[in-house]
Amino acid sequence: MKLVVLVFVAVLLLLQCFSPAARVPTSSGVEQFWDRTTIILYNRIGMMVTLHCKSKDDDLGIHVLEKDESWRFSFDPNFAFSTLFYGSFQWGGETHDFDVYKQTREYMYKEIGWSVWTTGPCCSDPDQRIVCFTWNN
Repeated sequence: MKLVVLVFVAVLLLLQCFSPAARVPTSSGVEQFWDRTTIILYNRIGMMVTLHCKSKDDDLGIHVLEKDESWRFSFDPNFAFSTLFYGSFQWGGETHDFDVYKQTREYMYKEIGWSVWTTGPCCSDPDQRIVCFTWNN
């Protein structure tokens, strides 16, 4: 009897997940079942910064940001909570690294704006408090 109840609950959950109300249309017209996550990187260094972002599967290329410019990218986090995007930042002879998206840390965010300073990146948490991190290296 317990097995029948478990199967029934599992079927109901699957039907709910795959219902039209659970789908989100994308710009390509393809439907997905969750919102995309967007990362925005703001150059607050005071000079030109070269950045290179990538994950295990996607290399987003090298981008050059002038003072106060920003660059953004969007992606779909995975179901295993293991999505990680790494950023390398270069300016004035310095190179620093930071994980710009770590799913176990930012899973609750759909948009994350990082202000990149010489001391490290900062963002605001859900309560609008500024949270700053040090560079990985």
